Amino acid sequence: MKTRALFFIAVALIFSNTAISQQISVLSDPLFNGPEGIIYDDEKNQYFVGNANDGKLLIIDSLNNVTLFKENVGANVLMCFEIVGDSLLISTNDPPTLTCINKNTGYPIYQLNLDDVADACSQMAYDERFGYLYIVDQYGAVLKADVKNATCNIFTTTNLSQGTQAIELDTTENRLIVFSWSTSVVKYINIYDSTDVTNGPATGTTQCTSTTMDNDGYIYLSSWSGHKVKKMHIDSLNNAGIFCNDSLYQPVGITYNPVENKFAVCNFGNNTITFIQENDTITSIESQINESLYHINVIYNPSLNKINVKFNAYLIGEYQIRLIDIMGRNQITNNIEIPIAGSNSIQLNTTGLLKGTYIIQLRTADKIIGVEKIILN
Repeated sequence: MKTRALFFIAVALIFSNTAISQQISVLSDPLFNGPEGIIYDDEKNQYFVGNANDGKLLIIDSLNNVTLFKENVGANVLMCFEIVGDSLLISTNDPPTLTCINKNTGYPIYQLNLDDVADACSQMAYDERFGYLYIVDQYGAVLKADVKNATCNIFTTTNLSQGTQAIELDTTENRLIVFSWSTSVVKYINIYDSTDVTNGPATGTTQCTSTTMDNDGYIYLSSWSGHKVKKMHIDSLNNAGIFCNDSLYQPVGITYNPVENKFAVCNFGNNTITFIQENDTITSIESQINESLYHINVIYNPSLNKINVKFNAYLIGEYQIRLIDIMGRNQITNNIEIPIAGSNSIQLNTTGLLKGTYIIQLRTADKIIGVEKIILN
């Protein structure tokens, strides 16, 4: 019988008196052998995990049972996955291939040997609008594959250097975002013009290995520098903060499970998977609202970039209104003085703020007395 260990660590992160909590669990199993790639399959509520050291393709089910799905996919050093319909697309490095199998049966569909166009495949990003898959070559290139017709060619080598590792697709700006091992500066690649490759902002970390993105446009970046995952919005990559640096060791593949609001990270260095379960921040906000001493009325005017905050409370003295983002970072602080009790209001300017959920706090110097949430769009 296999031995399986699951360790739980509770981690509390406090930002600006707004609690955003995480529960960390670490899964260990004898089948893990340099786990490198991971992806969540929402249809079956399970994870595919690829080993870099022995080429095995594994499954973690909803009960954290680890089983062997395929002994070998026809190539070793499994690096990254994408799911397209019933197909599981796999980038490998020994040899470099794009391998496609049926995700339900494991039956092979096709395998493209990329020896002529790639040296070491890494992360992939799929553009479902056009059916193209972009594959990073660690030696300074991005490949473009037609998933349906099973073809793959070099897309660009412009302004890319060795150490290119991770990639995300920005559909709003029609560009690829490429992250590197050797530099914290990202590269932007125009998907309509492969020669248009420009430097983006710096993320504040090097030794980048893999990324995933949630439904709100936040990118989560694995880094061996400090053994951490950084979090940043796709529109504000230079405003990156540490999302998790607990129980990670040489983190590589990372995936997002939107059903459980959970992230899974492969730890190449110690053959484990770290699960980062975020408590429902919105639910905790609702609890704060229900427990607030005073009710806040919020009216948002997106055309004027204004929020009108009104609180019908008989308050006298000095107070603060704070606008806090979903990561707990304070975005706006307005000090107010109320000389006469009665109905009071204040306006907040939202120019330059990213779309998403925010929290408005009415507070004294030492405690929160009113809370409301707002979605900027």
